[in-house]
Amino acid sequence: MLFVGLFWIWIDSSRSARRVVFPAHGDSVALGSDRIEPSFGKPAHVAANNGHPERNPADAIYDDLPPDDVDRNFLLRYWRGKLSLAFSFWTVGVLVSLLAALVTVALSVLLDVSGEYKPRTIFCFYALTWTSVTLLTIWKVVGLWRSAGRYMSERRKQDRSGFWGGVVKVIVAFSVLGTIADIGRNAIPQMGEVYRMAFLGDPDLPDYSLRIMRNGTEIEIVGGFKYGLSADLDRLLKAAPQVAVVHLDSTGGRIAEAMQVHDIIQQRRLVTYVANQCLSACTIAFAGGRERWLGDAGRLGFHAPAFSGMTSADLASTVNDQKVLFVRDGFDPYFVARALSTPSTSMLIPTNQELLAARVVTNIASPEKFAISGLAAPFTEAMASDVVKEIAPPVAAIGDRDPDTAKAIVQKFHQMYLDGNSTSEAIAAIRERLDAEIGKYRPLADDETILLIARLYADEYRHLSKLNKQVCFRYASAQERDISEYLTPELNKRWLDLQARIINTAAQRPPAPQDMVDAGWSDLFKILEAGPQKKNLIFFGTVPRADQYADYCDLYTAVYQAVLQLPRDKMIALVRILLAYRV
Repeated sequence: MLFVGLFWIWIDSSRSARRVVFPAHGDSVALGSDRIEPSFGKPAHVAANNGHPERNPADAIYDDLPPDDVDRNFLLRYWRGKLSLAFSFWTVGVLVSLLAALVTVALSVLLDVSGEYKPRTIFCFYALTWTSVTLLTIWKVVGLWRSAGRYMSERRKQDRSGFWGGVVKVIVAFSVLGTIADIGRNAIPQMGEVYRMAFLGDPDLPDYSLRIMRNGTEIEIVGGFKYGLSADLDRLLKAAPQVAVVHLDSTGGRIAEAMQVHDIIQQRRLVTYVANQCLSACTIAFAGGRERWLGDAGRLGFHAPAFSGMTSADLASTVNDQKVLFVRDGFDPYFVARALSTPSTSMLIPTNQELLAARVVTNIASPEKFAISGLAAPFTEAMASDVVKEIAPPVAAIGDRDPDTAKAIVQKFHQMYLDGNSTSEAIAAIRERLDAEIGKYRPLADDETILLIARLYADEYRHLSKLNKQVCFRYASAQERDISEYLTPELNKRWLDLQARIINTAAQRPPAPQDMVDAGWSDLFKILEAGPQKKNLIFFGTVPRADQYADYCDLYTAVYQAVLQLPRDKMIALVRILLAYRV
């Protein structure tokens, strides 16, 4: 119905432009080339205006222009509302919309916003686009509003309804309100976001840093994906061409920058690895890896892109570009669809098994595969202290008794991090130093802790004798101290809990009475001689040949089982002696 009415405006406006109003009887009419006017007996509405036809008050601003210039200038004629309402509404409205689209495309091509990511160029594009659209909109609505007003005025003179002129004014009013809303909802947030990117260094994103590791064979990217990262990465890789692995530790950033990093990684056929987290735009860079590795505790996070002032419809092309990139790099299409349909306000964190099944990840890395990464940048000694205390809580207890030793352990870990050692290498170094320190305190622990140690050793030897007698032999002969990789999680936890207790309860203690010690040894050997280990007692206190490792393991497994059968005082006395010799 509204369409039919607006179409009638066009017909009616055409008629009005050609209508001749005849004067009263006896008047004559002179026809000019541009207008129709009576030669005498002027109508009242003309005479009342000093002989000039009634006009729109807004036309006064053009009084200083020659009439012919105004009439010939399409832009001014439209601006003054001198074009028909139908032409103004249908033709000019469509032309302005097309022109706005054309201006946007032209600016996009001229400024090459789809090429290299340059925030200042993007800012110029947004500023010029929104300024052009706003000026075109102002010109359109002002001209249309005046044309509607002229239409209504002419209809009133003819004692006819100006209803459709009012409808157009209502449409214009709503259009203006919609434009203002668009500017507030879209233009201002977009311009603010791009301004911060271009001139304030993108302060909403964390700064990034690059670190060469492992004798120049690995590099770590930490922080936000913001302007300049890809250029810095490219320069660093040219200076260190032996780099083969890129570590990523980021919560995300700008998609355009992430795509450029992705292309650099892919062109150089580098391996990507995440020890800690790689979220949002970071996953684009991760996808570029020839091989894609994830640490056991690493996380990948996916969601749809977001930008201030833009809706999901506005970002549809960006989402499609990401889908194409992920699928081209081998990701499962169904996983990609699920990942990029996750709202930008949340995060999809798939399990390692899901990532492997969807071909997002090539493999899960063991701790010795790559250099330590994903901790912080810059990684200070104070931060290293926190990490060491998390990895090895007894270091905190050592710090209370011997601050210098605890500091030396932290410094060792910090240096290994800087040198690019792997996680397993650093942990092994900490445990070796820690075991040496704890070994000094073990015989000095309180009686209850000694009892717990004896029970733990008995269970450890029983486990190792079934699992691997060679490891059992090396452990019993003190050739191997760190056996955590061979133990169950329950046994490792018991030892970890005991370490701090050993340090905290250690104190100088008087030696046990010799007669009680002698009686204890006598009772222990009686138990062993009564069992199958009698033949292996010759190894007690000695180191056997390599081919005798199984018998040696069986002997010490039986020793701790037998110790636990002794009376408490004898058992504690003998265990302190065994611990003093680190057996």
